[in-house]
Amino acid sequence: LEAMSAPPSHLVIVGAGIQGASVAYFISKMAPSTKLTVLESNPTASPHASSKGGGFLARSWGDGSVTQSLHHTSFDLHASLAKEWGLTSYRAIPVLSVQPGAKQFKPSQTQMPNWLDGQGGRVSSMGDGSDTAQVHPKEFTSEALRRSKADVRTSATVAG
Repeated sequence: LEAMSAPPSHLVIVGAGIQGASVAYFISKMAPSTKLTVLESNPTASPHASSKGGGFLARSWGDGSVTQSLHHTSFDLHASLAKEWGLTSYRAIPVLSVQPGAKQFKPSQTQMPNWLDGQGGRVSSMGDGSDTAQVHPKEFTSEALRRSKADVRTSATVAG
């Protein structure tokens, strides 16, 4: 959009999931006069934002990889948007990895939350809450679409 002499008068975005909602939101910020239409084939917007993926965010999980700066930018952006938008599901959380195994857990063990009892294997910290967080994907996606002021059309069919 920045390379164009004038922003387009109307853009159509296919998909009302996290990517489509994010595109709509950021285009609305960059080109506020552009009319946005988001087409979604499902009966509701952000249909797959069920939180089954957990909505986990991790700043350092990509450290040392080619995507390191993307991880850092995404984590920081989610935190700032959650605050700006007043998202109630966003929270900084410590993250543990618990592998299956036969070891008997005791709630009093180091790093063990009191709800983790039973058997397991190796336990390791994946984040202490300063670089790991969680946000409900449906809340984030719905708010991005709402703030974009896009015309969201569900049960849409796109044919070419």
